[in-house]
Amino acid sequence: MKKKCPGDFGMLMQMISSSLPETEALFLRQATKGLGTNESLCIQVHNQISFGNINKLSNLQILAGRSNEEMQLLRRTFFNQTGKDLSVIMNSETSGDFRKVIMAMLQAARQPYHPSIHTADRAKTDAIALYNAGQGRLGTDETTFIKILVECPPTYLSELDAVYFRMYHNNIVKAIEKEFSFDAKKSLILMVRLILDPYPPIAEIFESTMKGFGTSEKELSLALVRYQCVLHHVKSAYQRLYAKDLRNRIHGETSGYYRQLLLAIYDAPLDPQMQQNLERNQPVVPPWQNPINVPHHHVYGYSPSMPQMHPTQSAYPYQAQYCQSPAYTQQYSQPIQQYPQQHYMASPDGYTYSQNPSATNSYFPPQFQPYY
Repeated sequence: MKKKCPGDFGMLMQMISSSLPETEALFLRQATKGLGTNESLCIQVHNQISFGNINKLSNLQILAGRSNEEMQLLRRTFFNQTGKDLSVIMNSETSGDFRKVIMAMLQAARQPYHPSIHTADRAKTDAIALYNAGQGRLGTDETTFIKILVECPPTYLSELDAVYFRMYHNNIVKAIEKEFSFDAKKSLILMVRLILDPYPPIAEIFESTMKGFGTSEKELSLALVRYQCVLHHVKSAYQRLYAKDLRNRIHGETSGYYRQLLLAIYDAPLDPQMQQNLERNQPVVPPWQNPINVPHHHVYGYSPSMPQMHPTQSAYPYQAQYCQSPAYTQQYSQPIQQYPQQHYMASPDGYTYSQNPSATNSYFPPQFQPYY
């Protein structure tokens, strides 16, 4: 396919011919390859910044807003593609508060929602802790701020945002804008917005790939493939924000076979709802339970990388079951023995990360210790 279909068209063909985790891992590999890191392919923020010759436009779309299972799946896929631990790569490629945010996301520490635990009293306590870590003091306690936001389950974060607004007449996004800067601010804001109201920020991601002089085809392709299953919501948000039709915008900014393929993906129907197969008397297997080499970009009702968009969150048990299924373990077999302790090191800032072990098997390194 690389030989017969070069350019943007060939790139998009490769993306829809692979599973979503494989596509995301490939983009992360490209974003962290060479000099500097392309942050917005990790976060796909809606502003472009330049620092020297390094274009920082691209990493949090992939990392922000993932469930714990999805983050583990991404890290495992990345390890099998590169033989390297994603946490080690991101630790070496980022710095400052942005590194703290990224490493907290990679830790996959989001708590499951329990009404008996995530109560109104706890929301009030966490709102006070957020205020004392930010607006209520001189300077910012970044560790506490990041810890609370990264660990919040989606339902609880909505309640926490409402409580924070009632107590301090300011929402969490505004608090982040005042207390953080640069990539750390953009990453935290995107993460919170994708949980509280996901479709407007996704619409902004689409607009950022096409605004100004020229179009960022790679990021437009990634956004379309990644959010195809929620496009019916995104295009409404795009119309409200920009008074334009998203399909017409894509049509006007692209050309040739690449445009035809983009619009074909845009117009593609969603997969039918998961229901009982009456003829065989068997349940239909959800797309993310299929083997990893089967493409599953078009998922009805749930995004395989953004399940918290949907309040039922029933994607979690399916993904947990898939990660433990024979198809998954056969694709990523475990090693005979674990790597010895010398493969792990403590970094100067207190984190503990695994070094790059030899890629002689498909072993996913243990999670690193919490940094807070």
